[in-house]
Amino acid sequence: MKNELIEYLTEQIQLLREGGQVFIKYGDLVPFESRGRAFVIDTRTRIKEDEPNISIIKPVGINERGYVLYVCPDCQRLHWVHKSNIQRDKPIMTGCCNKKSRSKRMYIDSNGKLVKVKRDKVYIEIN
Repeated sequence: MKNELIEYLTEQIQLLREGGQVFIKYGDLVPFESRGRAFVIDTRTRIKEDEPNISIIKPVGINERGYVLYVCPDCQRLHWVHKSNIQRDKPIMTGCCNKKSRSKRMYIDSNGKLVKVKRDKVYIEIN
């Protein structure tokens, strides 16, 4: 499963290199496998300081037709969005393939407590 994800990532990045732009370097994306499913973590993702429930993500790349590839912070999968839907200082819906993650994201904090956070929008930061 993880190997298939790595092959898919490599294929998508190669397509971006041929006709678009790639904005990542080695180590920015970390593939992993859990419970038989493959995921990707983008190490460049951060939380917006004045809106702690919203992530700021950087695109993996943009293709020749203007579609931006990014790693969803909620489901850790790759998504495409057209650049016309991205505006400076305006969040977008993630278009997440997992409907549950649109409303809430759960994680265990450093104290071992289950935390539920509403995470339905992200900022995509294009330089």
